Amino acid sequence: LRFYLLLEVTVEKESVVWCKDKVVEEMSRDRKMVVLIISLFKVNGFSVRETKKMKRRLQIKASWHSVSSNSQPGRGLVALDEALTLLRLQSSMKESDEKNWNFCFMSVGTPFELEFSEIVHEAYERLNKPKTMITVLGSGTIGGGRELEFEPCISILAGELKNAKSDFFKFGTRSSSTTPITNNKEAWAETSALFRRLQKEERVPSFLCFGDPTSPVPSALEFIDECLPKSVVVGGLSSPTKSGISSLALNDQVLAPGTVAGVALSGNAGFALHSVTAQGALGIGPTFKVTSGRLNLVHTLDAEPALSQVQKVALTAIRAQPRLAQLLQNSLLVGLTESDESTKQDFLIRTVVGATSDGAIAIGDNTISENSTRLRIHVRDGETARTELDNLLQRYSLERAITGFSGVRPSAILLCACNGRGKNMFRESNFEINKLSSVFTSSDEASPDVSSIPVAGFFANGEIGPTGAVIPSSSSDDKKSTYLHGFTSVIAFIYDDLDSSDLHEKDDDNLPPQEQGREV
Repeated sequence: LRFYLLLEVTVEKESVVWCKDKVVEEMSRDRKMVVLIISLFKVNGFSVRETKKMKRRLQIKASWHSVSSNSQPGRGLVALDEALTLLRLQSSMKESDEKNWNFCFMSVGTPFELEFSEIVHEAYERLNKPKTMITVLGSGTIGGGRELEFEPCISILAGELKNAKSDFFKFGTRSSSTTPITNNKEAWAETSALFRRLQKEERVPSFLCFGDPTSPVPSALEFIDECLPKSVVVGGLSSPTKSGISSLALNDQVLAPGTVAGVALSGNAGFALHSVTAQGALGIGPTFKVTSGRLNLVHTLDAEPALSQVQKVALTAIRAQPRLAQLLQNSLLVGLTESDESTKQDFLIRTVVGATSDGAIAIGDNTISENSTRLRIHVRDGETARTELDNLLQRYSLERAITGFSGVRPSAILLCACNGRGKNMFRESNFEINKLSSVFTSSDEASPDVSSIPVAGFFANGEIGPTGAVIPSSSSDDKKSTYLHGFTSVIAFIYDDLDSSDLHEKDDDNLPPQEQGREV
């Protein structure tokens, strides 16, 4: 039995009633009891066997919630009903008012793609028509403490944005079979006017951006980066199984295939959005300068034939770690950067797609620039992905300490993970959603339950984000280039209840000795 049942009954006093294979928890509130029936299975992030832990969790007041339905083959509206019931249950337990929810993100599993439009309209009505609702069709759903891959499930993240204004935007291309909303002159006028307004604002906005496999995502990202180069842009591509199927929606408006859409979040000092991009790869060997090359071809590295340099790195690495032999053979990657002082987290990972007879290598990217691009060989598997994610989250924790966020927890976390990651890469379920809690364990030990930070998202067919760990600052001149990635997890940390007393210039106590006293 995997279900929750929420009832309200009038009683004289609190009591706890045990049933066979179930527990009924009654919690008094103004002579009204919330009766919770839960199976003894571990569902949606907690087990009733951990009674004390559950009681602590139920006492936490929160304005953001994440839930996921169980697998419901061929029954999309049943899965939605289950997810909405769980959401309202969680809201009641945590004493938040669902009437204040003005932001919702819903992920619908690919098995429900034929019911996508019906699910969107039903959810929008039953969530009381929130100001901002984004729905994406994913090959898997993330929410409620679980990552469910290729299953007929629905996950929902709902909360109240208190310190940010949200505005939809759309881009797209015209085709013979359909005319995406973006090419509507009125819609484009609204989107272009939005970006002109955002350019004039004092605080740097952030973007959640989504598309499908036929969308002009690179062009849209280039446009956003040119208009607002300091902004953080995160998101991913939906996963329809056939062309011509709608897989994105804004509020109750299902978008035509080929549309890029999302929401701009422009907030006051109480709002921030951070990003971490885990590309699953680790570098081997030195970083080379591309001394001859253009577009996607690299002819020479440090004035030597590129293929020869790659072979030298591979042979040296295999001697040191024999297990790398198969990785280099099956998934040879390169990291690209324009910086002379890059760390491994700053590289943009791309595949090596071939080689020429004269010793050049071809890269799955057309941005190679002679004497400017730096290149390093990379490999990827479950072990390297674990190591890289650990390194990135440690780096993010350090950045949080330097910028004064070490004592602050995010309101919610949005995770856009490649459909090639998950259990297939890490050989265990829920690896990344569980790993995210480690970022806050050391800096927020007073919290009764770190895992209460709601995490939601979807398994994507391509991921959108910058590289490395990014904490934007209006005072910084750094540009944040945005890329379309593969085999990547892009994580957005949403802070929406910041107080100036929570933030400080830096926290030397949480920094390693070599960082203490460093100017921010």
